[in-house]
Amino acid sequence: MSAGSLVRRWGIWAVIILAALGALVVGANRPSHPTLEQRTMSLASQVRCPVCGGESAAQSQVAAAVDIRTQIHQELAAGTPPRQVLDNIVRAYGTSILERPPARGIGLLVWIIPIGVVVVGAAGLALAFARWRRPAAAAAGRGGVMATGPGARPEDEALVARALGDGTAGAGDGTAGAGDGPGPGRAGPVGEGGE
Repeated sequence: MSAGSLVRRWGIWAVIILAALGALVVGANRPSHPTLEQRTMSLASQVRCPVCGGESAAQSQVAAAVDIRTQIHQELAAGTPPRQVLDNIVRAYGTSILERPPARGIGLLVWIIPIGVVVVGAAGLALAFARWRRPAAAAAGRGGVMATGPGARPEDEALVARALGDGTAGAGDGTAGAGDGPGPGRAGPVGEGGE
């Protein structure tokens, strides 16, 4: 390995290490206590806008969302703990106002039902795959030849015919029954007005 490629390789690693150290220093120097405005917006992002769909109270600019942000700001400024502020909003609007429903009581169903659906679906697929594999495994046990169709052994066809009870197999020789009456591929009596 040449000296130039060695310097280049170590230079790349040095840049990566310096970038990681710089990110750690910047992260460590961030203020440990968020401002009142940051705390207000953080709580408002956990609350839905009561009149607009798909937006939080932090994102929306409608009057109802602005009122919620003002209420949060005032309560936090008065020293109310964040959990209590959210509880006050839930008391006024109901639990549906929260972006993430609480994982207790009826709100627990919102978390459990999707998990249950996934588990039941996976179990159903596993059972279906197991059932689909059984005929293939049975065919493999017979040397890969299916009981009926081209290449099937006459005794297998006879077993299938007896199991189905349709009488299509002959008496032990594996051929179709040979009767004198009309059947598939045979011409029946010519009716009046024929030919």
